[in-house]
Amino acid sequence: KDNFLFKNLYLEKIDMINVNKIGDNFLSKNVKLKETSFNKLLSIGNRFLSSNKIIDKLELNNIMLVGDYFLCENTGLTKIDMLNLERVGNDFLEKNKNICEINIPNLEYVLDNFLRYNRCLKKVRLPKLIYAGSNFMAANKILTTLYLPKLSDVTNNFLYSNMILNDIKLKKLVSVGDNFLYCNREIKNMILPLLRYVGNKFLYKNNSIELLELPEL
Repeated sequence: KDNFLFKNLYLEKIDMINVNKIGDNFLSKNVKLKETSFNKLLSIGNRFLSSNKIIDKLELNNIMLVGDYFLCENTGLTKIDMLNLERVGNDFLEKNKNICEINIPNLEYVLDNFLRYNRCLKKVRLPKLIYAGSNFMAANKILTTLYLPKLSDVTNNFLYSNMILNDIKLKKLVSVGDNFLYCNREIKNMILPLLRYVGNKFLYKNNSIELLELPEL
């Protein structure tokens, strides 16, 4: 059902070991929530776990599909493990100011606003990701590592204002939309050996680029 466990001021722990599907607005604004258990959960609707201040780790290793606004503004969250996740909706991880590690090795498809304003996130490794929507990564201020070996298609605003990222190697990327790289101040090296199509403002206000390899363009 939708709107389940919403704004419960004193809830600290929840065990739902046999639940396999959850609707919208589940576990939002539970300000004292510390611990969760979802052993058999496979599918999640929109607005799951938003605005919870204390919970710091989350394991959802059976989940294959999540909706929009997943994990937004959880100020205590530092780590997330979702080992079987394959597809996510819009606004996946946004404004989780203390998250530093994500482990999503089987993710293949993401829509818009995937990772934005996560100020402690340093490394993103998505070894199976094929497609990314608009605003893939924005304003992750200390991001240093980006590993996307199978990414082939992205839409608009791929990387925006990621302040200290130095290198980009996307060996399978074929097509990108508008504003591929925008205001990433420290990117020095970019290698895109298969890129054949680009939209408008491919590189915009990236002031440190020294090496650019685009042999198919």
